[in-house]
Amino acid sequence: MKSKSHTQLNQVTNLIDYQLQRAATEGRITLQVPISINTIATKIVASLHKVYQAKHVEYNYHIDPNLRMSANEGDMYELLGNLLDNAYKYCQGQVMATITAGRSLFCDYLTVTLNGTLFSLTLLKIFK
Repeated sequence: MKSKSHTQLNQVTNLIDYQLQRAATEGRITLQVPISINTIATKIVASLHKVYQAKHVEYNYHIDPNLRMSANEGDMYELLGNLLDNAYKYCQGQVMATITAGRSLFCDYLTVTLNGTLFSLTLLKIFK
């Protein structure tokens, strides 16, 4: 039990640190290293399986293991975490997820389909 509460305390501390860092760097534009969307989604789903284990949720997803986006890792955890958490919270025993991304000249985009509902996000590129 001590280990579980220690892990949860670390997660809360990391979230607070992330939000403080985000507030401190607000408005700054930096080049982002491409991050693995599959890795982030896999970690989030592992946590959600524990949180919602009483619901016995079946999770099916389609994410290209090579899918990478130039984005802030903390922002992606927050974005995908909120979407997937709601999918688990309100599902009827099954979560179907498809995550895709692409790139055009002026923007990157990420689409997330959860249980038939499409969420499409456009991340504009800023040129200096």
